[in-house]
Amino acid sequence: MRRCEDCRIILEKDARFCPKCGKELNEDNKAEDVSRQIAALLALSNLHRSRREWDAAIAEATRALELDSSNPEAAYLLGSIHEQRGDIEEAEMWYRTALDLGSDDPVIRSKLNRITNYSTVSAIRLLPRRQISLLGAAALFLVVLTALITSWAVRSNQPRTEHKIKAGSASRKTQIRTPATQPTTPLTPPTSTGVTPTTPFTAQPAAPLSSRTAGESALKARLAETSTLGGTGAVVDDVIADPRNGSAIITFSLLYSPTSGLTRMKVLEYAWRIARTACTANREVRNVVVRCIITPAGPETTQIAFIGEIKRNSLENLGENPSPAQLDSAFENKWWNPQIS
Repeated sequence: MRRCEDCRIILEKDARFCPKCGKELNEDNKAEDVSRQIAALLALSNLHRSRREWDAAIAEATRALELDSSNPEAAYLLGSIHEQRGDIEEAEMWYRTALDLGSDDPVIRSKLNRITNYSTVSAIRLLPRRQISLLGAAALFLVVLTALITSWAVRSNQPRTEHKIKAGSASRKTQIRTPATQPTTPLTPPTSTGVTPTTPFTAQPAAPLSSRTAGESALKARLAETSTLGGTGAVVDDVIADPRNGSAIITFSLLYSPTSGLTRMKVLEYAWRIARTACTANREVRNVVVRCIITPAGPETTQIAFIGEIKRNSLENLGENPSPAQLDSAFENKWWNPQIS
């Protein structure tokens, strides 16, 4: 959202002069708007990637790269998405592009070195069939040779005691092998005796790893406890932090049915209250992306009702009781589900 530096009124995106005071607009504002759009697109792309929505993640990152073709962060994000998706060749290309655009991040170099190991496998696949057969025969020979050496070593280490017994003119040779050592306590008691271990071993499932940081969980708890959502039916479902640009991506859900009377202004009010609480709870949050989720006919029909972003300074300018028109102007990059009117 652009504002005139003198009279602070909201301006159109392509305006060159202020309609109120006539001042020529600073080109730096346009550059700042582009930077904000790129940051928002990358945040959305990361969100889609975390949900394994590959096509949407690639589309958002590509749009960011179209706005700034020299942005190494967008190229790196595309490489990461393709690697998670399994497109190793595409991932390698985008990692190299990120490095060529000036990024000297050791993480990117490490990922590039790891995925280039696939080139060895690709080279073997391109060998002629006869060479592949020779390689297979050589590998089989090595396996058989290793098995024979191991078998010989095991037999040579087995202890043996031989006794010769003579009876008259007849003699016979009796070989006695040392019996194998048996455990004093059987690992599994025989089922026929009906005896069960006094303390049976039960495999415990591993504790699931949390996919959210302590800061994200704390912010979600603060939002759930705030009185601004009490009685509204809004439930905060998830909080994702993006420390690169100080963004918090917050997802909340609302009860909805075709007859519930849920309007866009009501959704904007909930989104404003949530964004305001997030900025109050954490001073590092400078930008809030809010997602509203509805389930018209049960969990299987979950849909996005609204998504938009709002800056901290816009929240501060709105005051305590903003009008519907002010809320609509404060949120940027809005998208609405056609069901919400």
